[in-house]
Amino acid sequence: DTGYTRVGTAGTEIMGYLQVGTAQAVVKAEGSQDASLYLRTVGTLNDLTAFPIKQGVSGQGAISKRAFSNILDDPLYLTRNGVFAISSNIVTEQRTLANRSRFLDPKLTREANLKDAVACSWNGMYLLSMTDGTVYIMDGKQEKSYQENSLTGAGYNYEAYHWNNMPATCWLPDGAELYFGTADGRI
Repeated sequence: DTGYTRVGTAGTEIMGYLQVGTAQAVVKAEGSQDASLYLRTVGTLNDLTAFPIKQGVSGQGAISKRAFSNILDDPLYLTRNGVFAISSNIVTEQRTLANRSRFLDPKLTREANLKDAVACSWNGMYLLSMTDGTVYIMDGKQEKSYQENSLTGAGYNYEAYHWNNMPATCWLPDGAELYFGTADGRI
């Protein structure tokens, strides 16, 4: 109860967490003087368990606290510039951020209430609902679209779709079934 860690500067809010291999990624809001990603690992120090944290990547901070999820093993979160993944350079094992929503970005990035977006993973897909009834979907089961000159293998995007008139404000994946809740309390 007396052990805690400050992650970056106090003025930039922690927005969420993602599992990245054996590490925990701490994703912060976009800030001008702070990194947006930190990695927490586990180790020992003087025969005691320790949880060191190191600065990861600066750049794309999260915009919604409820838009964190994975497609298979690809950790995703929403930024003002689209849905980004935390990827790794195969050679150096350094973490980088990669846009995964290029096909959705022209419409997605113009949404008025990105901070209220809600995501879930279901059946190999990342579903992202907006307050206006729009749902953006990235399908991890379909073939990926690789970008030219991508040396790390991380430069790809998912096949993407969007649905209209789906008033999902929360999600509940339950095996083969997917439920969603509405603002007026219906399931």
